[in-house]
Amino acid sequence: MINRIRDIRRSKGITLAQLARRCSPKTTPQTIGRLETGRRNLSISWMDRIASALDVDPKVLIRTDQTDPSQIVAKLQTTGPIALDNPIEALLPSELVGNGSFKVLIVEESVGEYRPGDQLWLRLIDSQFSQ
Repeated sequence: MINRIRDIRRSKGITLAQLARRCSPKTTPQTIGRLETGRRNLSISWMDRIASALDVDPKVLIRTDQTDPSQIVAKLQTTGPIALDNPIEALLPSELVGNGSFKVLIVEESVGEYRPGDQLWLRLIDSQFSQ
């Protein structure tokens, strides 16, 4: 069993320390690091705690070897796309949403780097903006 804690944490821009503080009860960054790397057993209890802290469904934290994950293979910069030496596992928007929902912006006409048919998936990340 391969866990995806690190990928999800990084996708959400959360540090080990922040995730440790979000857990209930709180834990240490070292413990989170050990769980991410598999040096500590990821029990159902830990899955529930970490999933709650990351605001995702617990089943998103794991994947089997049979799953062929989507990968990020390049990054787009102002100078153009740059291939990554080591691809990173991509997380689907539905895996990151937790209890919230997404809004989707459809591009109808070319604007900057966006082309007709592109979709921008938007997620509210701070409730202070939802007034």
